Amino acid sequence: MKMGRLFWGLAVLGLGCGGGSGISPEVDAAAHTTAAAAMDAHAADVGAAADGPVATRDAASADRPAPVPTWSTVYGQLLVNPSYASNCTGSACHDPGIEKGIDLSTPEKGYTTILRRVTPGTPSSSELITVLQSGSMPQGRPQMPAADVAQVSAWIQGGALNN
Repeated sequence: MKMGRLFWGLAVLGLGCGGGSGISPEVDAAAHTTAAAAMDAHAADVGAAADGPVATRDAASADRPAPVPTWSTVYGQLLVNPSYASNCTGSACHDPGIEKGIDLSTPEKGYTTILRRVTPGTPSSSELITVLQSGSMPQGRPQMPAADVAQVSAWIQGGALNN
């Protein structure tokens, strides 16, 4: 029975006896989804029989780590993006101004000066994260949303590299 489901799934995918199904793309897509579900069910049956965990496609993708944000992303999307409400631009801020030793006028100057405020690999020990989480920066602007602070933290956790 289990082998029959696997064979059926392969046949629907066009991998058995002659290839293409000769049906419309919409029906073929539905059949592909059904076949994939059947193969996942078969994998679960085999895993249960072997008393071991079985990784499905969804679980496998969940195990992949999220990509580490780059300095270019942090700088361009969060710190100096004029359309981002919590940016650090303006004469009283870090671009074009230099406040508290941080100069965000160029990516290179920004990286060099902001690196003094981070502990690569340890966001919780980084002054930049503490200031952003407290809401004291950006001064006079909305507090940076937690998801964006998490992105900065991920960059620091990943080593605060200059890409």
